[in-house]
Amino acid sequence: MMIKSKKLGKIQIAVISAAIFCVCYILFEYQASTWIEKDITEVSGATTKGSSACQDKNEKIWINEKNRDCSWVGTWKKGRCHGEAKIHCPVTCGMCDEMKTKDGEYLSTDEIDEEDDLSTKDYDDENNESGEEEEDDDNYDDDDNDTENNSESEFDDESTNDDQEDGGKDGNEQDMDQNANEENEEIPHWNETTWKHILDNYVPGQKVKVGKNETFLFRGKEEKIKARELIGEIREGGQLVVDLVNRTDHFFWHVTQTPLCNLLRSMAVIDTIPSAAHVSMPKRPLLNITLCWDCLQKKFSLGEGNWITAFYTTRIAAAAARVDVQIQCNDGRDSQMDMLLPWFETYQPAPTEENPWPFHGQLPTEFEACSDYYEPVRLDLMIDEIRNDMRKMGVTMFGSRENKSHPSVPLDQPPLVPDIEIEDVAIHLRCGDVMGGVARSDFGMMQFSEYKKWISKDARTVGIVTQPFEKERNRSLDHDKVDDCRAVTYKLVDYLQDFLPSAKISIHNSVNESLPMTYARLVMADQSFTTLSSFGIFPVIGGFGKGYFQKGNGGVNPFSKYLPEIYPGELIMMDAPVKTAAELRGMDLQSILDWFVEEDS
Repeated sequence: MMIKSKKLGKIQIAVISAAIFCVCYILFEYQASTWIEKDITEVSGATTKGSSACQDKNEKIWINEKNRDCSWVGTWKKGRCHGEAKIHCPVTCGMCDEMKTKDGEYLSTDEIDEEDDLSTKDYDDENNESGEEEEDDDNYDDDDNDTENNSESEFDDESTNDDQEDGGKDGNEQDMDQNANEENEEIPHWNETTWKHILDNYVPGQKVKVGKNETFLFRGKEEKIKARELIGEIREGGQLVVDLVNRTDHFFWHVTQTPLCNLLRSMAVIDTIPSAAHVSMPKRPLLNITLCWDCLQKKFSLGEGNWITAFYTTRIAAAAARVDVQIQCNDGRDSQMDMLLPWFETYQPAPTEENPWPFHGQLPTEFEACSDYYEPVRLDLMIDEIRNDMRKMGVTMFGSRENKSHPSVPLDQPPLVPDIEIEDVAIHLRCGDVMGGVARSDFGMMQFSEYKKWISKDARTVGIVTQPFEKERNRSLDHDKVDDCRAVTYKLVDYLQDFLPSAKISIHNSVNESLPMTYARLVMADQSFTTLSSFGIFPVIGGFGKGYFQKGNGGVNPFSKYLPEIYPGELIMMDAPVKTAAELRGMDLQSILDWFVEEDS
């Protein structure tokens, strides 16, 4: 019995020990989870509603198939503070001020503007304005695209700016190494001392190195922009061609104008843009830009208004440098009914020595063509090209009408969208993010009384183009403003109906409305209106009728101040009372509705 009892005691001791261990383990796990939860709450202050702290998160975020932390984001803020990354790292990305409410607290994650990657006031983040659902910007995946002489993987920001960390090379360097190995010779540099020798001894297909690897500060600030040496080719007839295939590192808004102008200087072998002494070449160099528009829209949060602006700033700089430029897309015809950018394909030949500026106005200075800031860039110099592009789009979409045709569109050509009523007045009403979605002071909404000043009392039809009223067809940041936008739009309808009792007033934002249709409505109307919007400005100033636009500022349409002098009586700049997005953010809906009509109350 003693032996049995002794054995039983050992078993009991073992059981008790195990029980104690389990209890201790459970207590430890509970305490650890409490610590972790507390730590996450403290670190995530910026994304917890009602928090008084704004801090970066300690946890890593999954970007481009790797776990990244905020220190990685901070090494290139301009290129990495997008979508979830800027919400995950609000301190690093400078988002704290935008996330702070009037009560001194910080917005929750679902209240933060995930798509406004251009938080500086120099930018006008114009995204989808009517009838199109826009992709969220938190998709960082890069699509594969096999193209000849592809200088970089498709929109691969990391390969351009993260080579040292990952030990990789961008596609251009890989092409260069491969060509050098295959041909067993060094690719010569194209510069002021070699270009003539290269042209005197070239064979078609001769590769040359153009530009140089360089890093410079973004507008003099801490963020560094990296530019790459590119591979060009001497084509038949002695023309230097540089292909930019599915890369955006030479576009205004995405980076700055500096990389583009540096490349153009290298191609033209000049020191300044414009230059007083252009070298004589058999053919002017060609900058050949090929993009996948659909990929472009999915990859970046920039709206189509921003990209259109970038295309015209590219054309200005190329013309000033006397370089041919071609902008084309590999999915253009397939997406032309749904997207705006394919309509801006072009081949612009370089100006000649006899006529160095065949556009409106005078040859721009280097500051006006190559400034990294928006305000000095003279986009108004492209007004005739803008009008040509807009009118061609409108006529192609809806067909030629009386006094509204285009020389490159046959009068009997069937319209892409038949049986569309062309309204006397078309109004672009931007709401959503403008109604307090973002804390910005450079764009906003104007009072309705301004329309009464300008709309003809003989108008029989009025069309309002605006964002959809269904949440699922809007950007995430606009979801909470859909009902407000609907209320404002119907308020405008009632207001205009009182002013024009016999007029038919329509809202165009159904699922059948596309962005090209929105532009075409504004282009073809006798009177068209827009407020502070880089989306709406182009069809309004490029249309067949009179165009009315709100006075711009340093961040939104600064060039608009020159337009009334170019086409007096046709392009009219309004100076209406405006509430900025930051001001509207602190107002309730009823107060906003009252403000729109207060001058008439």
